[in-house]
Amino acid sequence: MAVSLRRKREAPRGRYTPNLWPVWIVAPVALIAAGALGWVIYHYAYDHFAQAAAQAGQHQ
Repeated sequence: MAVSLRRKREAPRGRYTPNLWPVWIVAPVALIAAGALGWVIYHYAYDHFAQAAAQAGQHQ
């Protein structure tokens, strides 16, 4: 079974409906992107605060 990501739909007269991507493609991509972004922010914040704590410990 072939699935086309760029299928054409006919809009009803007098109304405009944008062509949206199927949810089974968008939802996993959004979850992966949010997870990756969260992981990057976590590691950046952890490194930042670990460095700050190490520098604060040296000055005491």
